[in-house]
Amino acid sequence: MNKFETSDEFFEWYLTTIEGHAPNYKVILQNAFSDPKGGSKFFFELSQKFPKLSKKQMDYMFKEIRKIFNIRSGVYLVYDSKTVTYYSRYNPQKKRLEIGCPTTAYWQLRYPPIIIAAMQHEMGHILNRDYKVNIPNHIGCVNKCMDIRINQHIDRGYLKDLFDAVYYFKTKKNFNMLVPEDTIENYGMRLKKYGTYSWQQIHKMYHFNDSDPSKRKEKLPMEYKLPEIGDIVMINASNNYGQVTDIEGDKVEVVALTAEEVNEYFKSVAR
Repeated sequence: MNKFETSDEFFEWYLTTIEGHAPNYKVILQNAFSDPKGGSKFFFELSQKFPKLSKKQMDYMFKEIRKIFNIRSGVYLVYDSKTVTYYSRYNPQKKRLEIGCPTTAYWQLRYPPIIIAAMQHEMGHILNRDYKVNIPNHIGCVNKCMDIRINQHIDRGYLKDLFDAVYYFKTKKNFNMLVPEDTIENYGMRLKKYGTYSWQQIHKMYHFNDSDPSKRKEKLPMEYKLPEIGDIVMINASNNYGQVTDIEGDKVEVVALTAEEVNEYFKSVAR
């Protein structure tokens, strides 16, 4: 398998491969980003458009991942064709620690920095025994706080490529990563020059302003921004609406929607 030397070369090939299997992947991902309950169902929808790996491909992927990153013995790699993201867990049925790898991991072997960032992140969860933590109604925010603590130690270039490869697929040009410098000051915490906050400290401050409206910052009027792929917009100030499918510089490509599609969209927003 040939490997790419640069991120740009890899993503040119990678996104072409994604589009070959899922021509509407940008819309699927935009729906995932806008879903208030989380985008897992949309990530599942995207993953099902990819051909499942054969046993030979799966074995090759596991072997190559272990060549790229030294995974501790006793941690098993497993293939999960129902997602596009990596994860780690303790499997109570098999009584073992596992790192789940999506189909897209097979393609990401062509650019090892993404594999390095993914494995470093998941091993961070495992070594910190995050899989033992279970706080009802706080699964999402706790995991986010754990991610911030782990990602502090991962190369930022590698990490950005990982986010683009498993979450954003280059559909978002600017986004905050789950790293201290992009997050914790918003939680009312100061950046540390040395050392790392625990996830418990981050989580406490994450919710600090939840019950006190007086501590919330007043929202200022937002400056005009170009829409993002998947947004519903009015076409040329008419009464017709369309969905953004591509953006090049300040040029926005829009596909017109039917009246039924527009009504369905505004109904979902009003819920």
